[in-house]
Amino acid sequence: MRRRLVTSAEQLQVQAIEDSLYAQSYCSDKLRPMPHVLVVDDHENTAKAMTALLRRLGYDASCALNANDALESLRNKPTALVLLDVMMPQTSGLRLLETMRADSSLAGVPVIIHSAYCDPVTQSEALRLGAVSYLLKDYLPLNKIREVIETYAGKADSAPATVAQGD
Repeated sequence: MRRRLVTSAEQLQVQAIEDSLYAQSYCSDKLRPMPHVLVVDDHENTAKAMTALLRRLGYDASCALNANDALESLRNKPTALVLLDVMMPQTSGLRLLETMRADSSLAGVPVIIHSAYCDPVTQSEALRLGAVSYLLKDYLPLNKIREVIETYAGKADSAPATVAQGD
């Protein structure tokens, strides 16, 4: 059997259909709007990769490359959950988390720290400030991301905090 060459336009259409079907498989109630997840990371490639991954999982995701852009996004678009890096220039992720908790309109947004920084003092501080989980970037399994997001997305109250270093 001869395979025909597929044009780029056809590949894009197929990819779009596959992405749509994949997303629908994770959103059983098609009338329910997909929760918005904001990825905050100063490394653009990491932020874009996480955003793309979340979209493939069926979430409405966007990214911010610094704390100021994150605050602007949070104030302009209802957000179900924030994935937040710790080490960022100007304003750290912990400082952003503290700012969010002090703002009554943002205080209930669940925050998951996703960081390569594995210091127990930083982890404790993040959880004390109200992060619902602390996931390490070096081991970030897809099922763990989905589990944590589905547990906390859209909840105003924080549940017990967790630190995931690989299951």
